[in-house]
Amino acid sequence: MTYSGDLLKINGNIISSIIGYKVNRVKRWKDAETNMAGQMRATLLGIFPEIEIDINVTSQDEIQELVQLLDQPYLSVEWFDVVVGATHTAEYYPGEFDIDMLFKNRGLYKPFKVKLLPVAKR
Repeated sequence: MTYSGDLLKINGNIISSIIGYKVNRVKRWKDAETNMAGQMRATLLGIFPEIEIDINVTSQDEIQELVQLLDQPYLSVEWFDVVVGATHTAEYYPGEFDIDMLFKNRGLYKPFKVKLLPVAKR
């Protein structure tokens, strides 16, 4: 069954300028070592799903709201997890992003991407 709800919410809100996202399932390891035969051994800490969101062209008001949101140290993010077929809510922190003017006279800003990085494993 296809999920028909909101695919992504940040701090409980749907951000209309978000036009898509992708999830990078990052595996983090510890105690990695390679023996003399060239075999690697390590302990999997877990899978940390990073979310990269795509922001569409925004107006002056929209970019101001986004920057205030993304300048917070931590965010509550609810996203659709295809592995479990349902939404999952977790704490994330936003990565760096660039704000680039598209048309000064129209007060529009170019599309951009920003990564949301998890504080804990899934």
